[in-house]
Amino acid sequence: MKNNTLEIPEFLKISAEERKAAWKDRPYTDPFAGGLTDERRALEKTRVAEIAEGRKLKNARGLAKIKQAHPGERWDRKHKIWVPA
Repeated sequence: MKNNTLEIPEFLKISAEERKAAWKDRPYTDPFAGGLTDERRALEKTRVAEIAEGRKLKNARGLAKIKQAHPGERWDRKHKIWVPA
């Protein structure tokens, strides 16, 4: 009969008490926050806000440039063409 390679080796087996003791002094970390500190979370929030703001500015500049190329016209979303205003 073949040796089952999926068995847990003896040196890795620990009792439930030892497992609980190992986790006893560890602080709880929220799985959704990923253990981020408040300072790091604030930095991440500002970084994401800056990216969103930059994207809005870029889109606004592009839209202004397109509207300059079509003076006196408006975009018809249904037919996807520029029509006189």
